[in-house]
Amino acid sequence: MAWDNETAEKVGTYEAQGACRSLAVSKNTEYIVGSYRLEGVNIFEAMTGEIVLHLDITDSYKAEYVEFSYGDQELLILNAKGDKSRIDIYDFSKLITGETKPLRTISFDEEITQASYGYLNEKLYLSTAGGKMYIVDPESGEIQVEAKVHPGYTIFSFSFSKDFSMLAS
Repeated sequence: MAWDNETAEKVGTYEAQGACRSLAVSKNTEYIVGSYRLEGVNIFEAMTGEIVLHLDITDSYKAEYVEFSYGDQELLILNAKGDKSRIDIYDFSKLITGETKPLRTISFDEEITQASYGYLNEKLYLSTAGGKMYIVDPESGEIQVEAKVHPGYTIFSFSFSKDFSMLAS
């Protein structure tokens, strides 16, 4: 369910078959994307709740996290299967017209708990169930930085300051 930020009036209801793991809202509030472990990913028209596209996740992976890139050109979907993770990056304008092939896929042999775009989409920041953070090139998938910031503990989430000068986990 979504509410108007100023009036608290209900804007819409977005129905799916399972529990929602994460949500992403496009910058102009045109679309809401939800990830569902049992169902995959749904893209909703924000003001009506109508499903624009349903995306099944394949190979026994479960959709864990979704995020728009800065400017909404890309949609990142983090999928997990046990201790393996896969990040699929889509051209969002093509995805909503039914072109469901990812632009890029980045795979990891460990459980990634969150994947987020950094400042101006120049890097991807990843947290893990093993307490590590990665900085990854979003084009090549190459790990640029690996840091054990919370060894032995799961990093469930992290957040950037509004100006991207700091990341907190």
